[in-house]
Amino acid sequence: MVKGIVGNIKLAFNSASDFLFFKKYPNFSTAYPRLTSTGDKVIIPDLKLVVDKARFPDVGRLAGELREIDEKGVKLTSKDGEIIGNWNGVSFSIEDRCNIITVKEIFIEELYKFKLDKKVVVIDIGMNVGLASLYLASLDGVAHVYGYEPFEFTFEKAKKNLGMNPRMAGMITPVMEGISGSSYQLDTTFNKKDHTSMGTLGVVEEHHADSAFDENVSIRLVDVEDVISKVRAAHPGMEILVKMDCEGSEYDIMDRLEGTGSIKAPVHYMIEWHVMKKEHDPQRIISALEKNGYFINQSKKSEKIGMIYATRVS
Repeated sequence: MVKGIVGNIKLAFNSASDFLFFKKYPNFSTAYPRLTSTGDKVIIPDLKLVVDKARFPDVGRLAGELREIDEKGVKLTSKDGEIIGNWNGVSFSIEDRCNIITVKEIFIEELYKFKLDKKVVVIDIGMNVGLASLYLASLDGVAHVYGYEPFEFTFEKAKKNLGMNPRMAGMITPVMEGISGSSYQLDTTFNKKDHTSMGTLGVVEEHHADSAFDENVSIRLVDVEDVISKVRAAHPGMEILVKMDCEGSEYDIMDRLEGTGSIKAPVHYMIEWHVMKKEHDPQRIISALEKNGYFINQSKKSEKIGMIYATRVS
């Protein structure tokens, strides 16, 4: 009798916890096999993934999102407890929700897809973990990518992802520096938990970063004008494309380019804008580009984040 009562209590507890789990994580469908755990590993049976708990502690909670990106074309495998994503022959590591969000934007939504009738050199401002640089290098119209990332923690993750793609080794040059309107050294904080949303102004407000994960770092920033000059010298006569995702620094960069007249150097811009200060207004960037002969397309994710796509037509 006691055994039966205990069994009923366990059943009721499991049902209640399942209800709360699926209410909190609606993307996790009961149609999928239950995750299993063995020692220091978590197993996602339907995806055939075996993941180290220490490497990816949130993997059980994020199983639904992993299924989503797998179903939408980013094929997942695991090796030595690590999740490896593959999109059209491009491989990369997936270690946390930051990575999953980035994978969705770059490889599923194809935020940086473009088609030009000429070869271009790309300056990737805000390389992050290297996924955008890899995506851009995989496109037919790209001759070379220069990826700029100032935070060492993120830069090392980018180097790891680039190293997983030896066929692109000569196409991407990673640089552990940030790009700004001038050159200087900056002492700031870095949030490891929200590492894909970090900039010189901190984490994007909408992400509600946990300050417990902050640490003090020193980063190097270089003048965008110098970067443009170096790329022009290395690739004479070739057009430049700028991809920019630098969490609020886009305003200083574009102000600098407009002030020097180099704003017209790139044939195409893909800029993720952010409103992180009272004076931030994406229309400021749009107006500068339109004034200098660019055709503009734009989209808005929220009141504080959106995209600007600009192509020089005159």
